[in-house]
Amino acid sequence: MGLVYYVLYVAALPAVFQSIARLPVDLVPPLDPSMALAFFIALGVAESVAPVAVGAAFGVLSKTVGALYLYCATNGGVVSATVASYRITIDLSILIYAIVAGSVIVGAVDASTRACEGASEA
Repeated sequence: MGLVYYVLYVAALPAVFQSIARLPVDLVPPLDPSMALAFFIALGVAESVAPVAVGAAFGVLSKTVGALYLYCATNGGVVSATVASYRITIDLSILIYAIVAGSVIVGAVDASTRACEGASEA
């Protein structure tokens, strides 16, 4: 799952933003992508080997960290580029906020589902 979150938050969504803007947008990642990959994989491993309640918390954490990574990489949703000596700025903050909120909500629902499954097994 860590690799999936890495591809989603670090590779796919920034590429989508660049294709939407159709500008030479420079996204500024908050940390080196290889460090982000290692972090997401570590959270994915921790999620799968930890007990149900703790694993659910790691799942929520990985979704939240991914959303915050995307938020920081896009400068809070304000993407700027220079084209032919003109500075162009696009405000995608509402879209970024929707992605962050969606990630947290999906993580919370997933965590509660896991907690319910863990309680029914015990």
